[in-house]
Amino acid sequence: MKLLNSKALIAFLGCLTVPLLFLIPGHRAEGGEATTVRSNGERIYMSNCEACHMLGTNVIKPDKELVTSEKIASRTIFKNFIGKKHGVMPSFSEIADDDRNVKDLYTFVRKLKQQTWTFPLQEPESKDPEPKEPQPPGDAQ
Repeated sequence: MKLLNSKALIAFLGCLTVPLLFLIPGHRAEGGEATTVRSNGERIYMSNCEACHMLGTNVIKPDKELVTSEKIASRTIFKNFIGKKHGVMPSFSEIADDDRNVKDLYTFVRKLKQQTWTFPLQEPESKDPEPKEPQPPGDAQ
């Protein structure tokens, strides 16, 4: 049995995680019901792009982030790019052939560029000192 190369494996695992993204709870509406209001562009992105371009990055080619790509310089360039296959990225001609979907997806991707993502690099240090073991009376240290 031939093993998958690392890029194919990453793409495969990324595709498996997309359905899990829809299990993340949405905002709470009045009355406590969970609702998620997503734009058409965000829905397209989450179902077609997020697996390989999480938060505007590129898990296949980390040095070629989506948010810094010249492919989002204009909607026309973007439409032409997503309509054709590029390396391991498939063609999304069904999106590229629909002007409304192209506009909505392009708008959402451009908004990703304006996001700032912060993640804690390490656990915050505790402000409370470690509790000391109680010492029996009369034991001086």
